[in-house]
Amino acid sequence: MSWTLPRLVGVTRANDLLLSGRIVTGAETADWGLWNGVEADGVQTLAAAQAYAQLLAASTGPNAVTVTKQQLAADLLRHDPAASVRDSIRLLDVSMGTAEYAEGVAALREKRPPNF
Repeated sequence: MSWTLPRLVGVTRANDLLLSGRIVTGAETADWGLWNGVEADGVQTLAAAQAYAQLLAASTGPNAVTVTKQQLAADLLRHDPAASVRDSIRLLDVSMGTAEYAEGVAALREKRPPNF
């Protein structure tokens, strides 16, 4: 947590949480960037998660999701913005040569849902 938490909520908040061990509420952390939303109960939480998964499945290519997740994880560990930009350009060049990319562009041009 001492490595991850400051990167998520900042050094000041991380120190507060890790040193005090106090319990924090969802309302208190609403503007910390830890979460996108909170639902009233488990049923609504599951429904929201399923709706988000359906949105990703319907509008985002699986390779694009995979590459983006990998890049986010790598950049969290990397402290070289120039290397991140170089990697982004390389990944974009590779992705633009895939059938998934071609389908995404075609779907956008034809104003239809993509078929990934």
